[in-house]
Amino acid sequence: MLRNCQKLLRIYSKSLIHFKYSNMSSALVILPPGAEEVEFVGTVDLLRRGGITVTVGGLDGKDPVKCSRDVVIVPDVDLKDVAKNSFDAIVLPGGLGAAKSLSESSLAGDILKNQEKEGKLIAAICASPAMVFKAHGIGHNKKITCYPSFKDDLGSEYTFVDEKVVQDGQLITSQGPSTVFAFALKIVESLSGKDKSDTVAKQILYA
Repeated sequence: MLRNCQKLLRIYSKSLIHFKYSNMSSALVILPPGAEEVEFVGTVDLLRRGGITVTVGGLDGKDPVKCSRDVVIVPDVDLKDVAKNSFDAIVLPGGLGAAKSLSESSLAGDILKNQEKEGKLIAAICASPAMVFKAHGIGHNKKITCYPSFKDDLGSEYTFVDEKVVQDGQLITSQGPSTVFAFALKIVESLSGKDKSDTVAKQILYA
């Protein structure tokens, strides 16, 4: 009798774990060379605190990536290996070099276009909203923000809003390193709810 009860308890526990993780949101954070490390690490950290399953995809493969201030980060996977996977959010860090690489990448462009077509979340910060969105035709006629010096490059396809974080439908954009907490928390709010976002904000003493 005791053995049967223990067996049932193990089965029940496994089913709870499966239910919990099968309902977690997922995010793909693309890591190109020259990424702004404060924006990248801050975003990944807060998303994971918010219960979001984060995959770091290296734009140029699985090798370590040197960021804009020489911090080296190792991707989880080669971006090509997860390009066809489904994610609730695609996230782009900033940094001039990173934004340039993302703008020139047909792989990144295809991933973003497919995400937009499916109506799922796309988030970008710093130079990436202006450079990458424009290069791949993402988010036309949307309100966005970016690093202020890039606002004149947006053209007529976008409406620039001078705020730390702007959400217009499926797009979330932000301005730079000092706005990364607000940026990441907005993504958490969109994927996991405001209560979870508020909880993370309190944990990091951001509110």
